[in-house]
Amino acid sequence: MPSSQPLAARERPAGPLSHVDRAAVAPASAEETLAFAAKRLGAAAHVLERAFACGRLRTLFNARWTMGRLLSFHTAHKLLLLAHSTDAYRELGRLVAGARAMTRRELEERYAEGFMRAFEQRATARRHTNVLQHMAGYFKDRLDPASKREMADAIEDYRRGLVPIAVPLTVVRHYVRVLDVTYLAGQRYLEPHPEELLLAAIDRCGSERPRYLDAPSATRSETPT
Repeated sequence: MPSSQPLAARERPAGPLSHVDRAAVAPASAEETLAFAAKRLGAAAHVLERAFACGRLRTLFNARWTMGRLLSFHTAHKLLLLAHSTDAYRELGRLVAGARAMTRRELEERYAEGFMRAFEQRATARRHTNVLQHMAGYFKDRLDPASKREMADAIEDYRRGLVPIAVPLTVVRHYVRVLDVTYLAGQRYLEPHPEELLLAAIDRCGSERPRYLDAPSATRSETPT
């Protein structure tokens, strides 16, 4: 004779549920669902960001690079590096400053190693907040009080976990474009990956690890110019 119990109830094990069992069968709250989605999205964004950074690095070193091109590359990635690793940010800065004391091969290998090591670390909310506040400093004397408050509130809301990082980034991008802040406009932090590729890749990159090509190799040993 068929049981009158609902199917879900019949499938549950008899006896009291352990703490782990209860967690397994309990429906997730909206907050838990959002936190899980944010975690997966953050992991996917990190994979994409690292892959695109690696591609840009290879483009630089696969060509006949100059010290000027390396300096421009490093300058454009400063805030992105700072968001991932303060140590790598400082280390690479010292490396570029002392570049003329090294051969091309040594400089290329050391820079490539340090650069990719920085992107092994996930950018944290705390470091993102630090970078956003650093960028806000460029508008100190260029925005009216209401606009400065808008930017500060967006950054603070992100710091408190009330909004995603896209919110303060959108505000900063807007004022960078309106006020033509050249240094910030050239920062990869504001555009870490091509937007047209992000949506196409986001669904399949959460659990995939991109096949990074071998570290850039150098065949020349002369001092960089």
